[in-house]
Amino acid sequence: MRKLVSAITLALALGAGLVVAGPAHAAVTPAPAPQRVEITIPMHVVGFDAAVARAHGYVIRTDAHGREYSVKAGASPDVTPDNLVWGLCGFSYLYYNALGNSKVEVNTGFAVAGLAVIYWWKYWMQDLGGTSSHIHSGGLDFQSSWDTTDTWPGMTPGPSTAWVDTGSDAILSSGAVCSSGGPSDTTTIY
Repeated sequence: MRKLVSAITLALALGAGLVVAGPAHAAVTPAPAPQRVEITIPMHVVGFDAAVARAHGYVIRTDAHGREYSVKAGASPDVTPDNLVWGLCGFSYLYYNALGNSKVEVNTGFAVAGLAVIYWWKYWMQDLGGTSSHIHSGGLDFQSSWDTTDTWPGMTPGPSTAWVDTGSDAILSSGAVCSSGGPSDTTTIY
């Protein structure tokens, strides 16, 4: 919405400047200011990694409905989650900003409701020159969030979009695999 309001404001300002300047003067168009729109998308538990759970003192069990859940190893067989919620386990985000001189900045990451021990993160960028993807992955030291900021030169001027691949995920110490909902953002490269 802020981008739309900014675009309308800029159009009105430029239109007003052209009317005042008259046809005998050349209009000077300032470079657009970088715009930032916050977009967050929920992450979802899509399964469990039994090896990761076991390595951190958890076991994966299955309830009467066939749904998996994670509990501390050695817990009584009667122990089940107080609140078995299938769906939200955190959020993921992506900010995509034009920096000028055909450069862009991508800031992406996640925050999870638990402690992540492994992650794999892929995002895509598409401009008038084509599409590229970028991957970050590795171990995490029991962190509840991760992010990165990357700067990419050599982009093609014009409209551009970036998005997080929905296969991107964080594996929690409980073995829960939290996948990104695929946040995206757009900018105009100049």
